[in-house]
Amino acid sequence: MNFGDVLREERIKKGMSVQQLAERAHVTTRAIYYWERGERAMSLNNVNSVFEALDISFSLGKGGIVKHYDDGNP
Repeated sequence: MNFGDVLREERIKKGMSVQQLAERAHVTTRAIYYWERGERAMSLNNVNSVFEALDISFSLGKGGIVKHYDDGNP
């Protein structure tokens, strides 16, 4: 599963449309589409904004971005 797949899965789990996520993250809907399809890379600022909008905390690990959930498990 790539980052775009994870982004889409988390957005859908939260019941958010692409438009709603874009508005909450202060990015364009086109950017969300690009990221979900893996067509463009995200800046760290955008990763932070999108994860905040999805109410997910994260850290950077050896393998890339590690999501953290309310129970503290990655």
